[in-house]
Amino acid sequence: MIGLSPIGQIILTVSNDSLGELVGPIVSANVWTHIVYTYSTINGLQLYINGSLNGSTVPMAYLASDEVNILTLGNPLQANAGNVQSILSNVFNGSIDEFRVYSRELNITDVYKLANP
Repeated sequence: MIGLSPIGQIILTVSNDSLGELVGPIVSANVWTHIVYTYSTINGLQLYINGSLNGSTVPMAYLASDEVNILTLGNPLQANAGNVQSILSNVFNGSIDEFRVYSRELNITDVYKLANP
């Protein structure tokens, strides 16, 4: 999941036997921000902001990688004891443009090219 905390921080999670979570910076209101989130069993979660790597987790397995996954856009995430546990029914108040899903992990060159066309 990717979402925003109540204070506007980007939060990425992968739920499997253990919860992998990455908390990024607060996204400024009224400022366009290019966000890329990648996942692989080798690199874990990686968060890129405006073409630069912002943070990453340790490598981890994702048990549902061979399963059908549901993608939800525009809903905030509910934090429970510091971990994101669910998607709230409220909608995101902003704009999402050029949303893409890839069947492979993007590398830093791919991400930079997307952020700086």
